[in-house]
Amino acid sequence: MYRADRHETRLAVLMMIGITCFTLPDSEGGRFPRALMGVLLEMIEEHTCYAWAPVYLLQLYRELW
Repeated sequence: MYRADRHETRLAVLMMIGITCFTLPDSEGGRFPRALMGVLLEMIEEHTCYAWAPVYLLQLYRELW
């Protein structure tokens, strides 16, 4: 099995946090605050290894649950 390096693992965790938070309502009944989502997306875009992220996200999901 291919092992993720530190950056790819961090990216997968960021994506999972983003997906989870985006589905939660904020205090005004809307979705996750756009400003914070923008920061998260900027962090994700800084990495060049994003193509593998869905694979690691699924792998991480299986390991955690």
